[in-house]
Amino acid sequence: MTTEAEAVDDVHAKIGKQFYSRCSPTYFSNVMSELKPILGEQQRMRISDSPFCKWIDMPVLAISSGHIDYFLNRFDVPSCSFLINDDVMIPFRSSDFSIVLGLHHSGQPVDLDLKMESRFLAHHFASKVTKADRAAIRERMMLLAGTSYVTPGFIFPYLDDLTTFFDHAWGDAAFRFLYREICHLGSKMYVDGCVVGLMALVYESISTLGVRRSLNLYPRLFRWGKSKIPLKSDEIDTLLNRVDITQVSVICF
Repeated sequence: MTTEAEAVDDVHAKIGKQFYSRCSPTYFSNVMSELKPILGEQQRMRISDSPFCKWIDMPVLAISSGHIDYFLNRFDVPSCSFLINDDVMIPFRSSDFSIVLGLHHSGQPVDLDLKMESRFLAHHFASKVTKADRAAIRERMMLLAGTSYVTPGFIFPYLDDLTTFFDHAWGDAAFRFLYREICHLGSKMYVDGCVVGLMALVYESISTLGVRRSLNLYPRLFRWGKSKIPLKSDEIDTLLNRVDITQVSVICF
């Protein structure tokens, strides 16, 4: 069992590594802006039934690669928490992350290692989507999460049956996918997954670190447009060292 002091030492030892995220909220927002005017009525109805329906109206969200690096470097695997300072940690939990993303935490589990053939891919692409160009993706309403234009293959078999697609715990899947990426950061430089959701989780936990657009936007990810966190790591250290446990909020509905 790792003690809090040992966790602090472990995190301090790896601070400074730079990572590259393939999560691009600006790109996603721009694609949605192009798609919405050309959607048919059936497509709109299908999307409105989806747990992801709010995402088509995602505003532009500012995200700093420096901030992502800073917090990823401060993740402690045994406690599944982000170290803010020697006394304060932000827990990284599936339930909290799902609330921030506006997706279901409970439901049928999603298999992140699913290797099943997809009728959806065979019908629309007749092959895997690893080299599909932007035009083909947009024509086929393929909403991909990363600027690498590649969606993890485990998702597509779930699209074969839309009657059960919505029964799955997609919030928990997003959490587990990002958690696994973070745990393997020591062996690679790229991190996939919703890191913009991670920054929103930080702001929801310590609201003084972010600039809130509104209390009424949903999902909560959309509430945070800008950050009060400096860009220089030494200035971030100074800011976060002033945070005490009373400033950390519990994320709840």
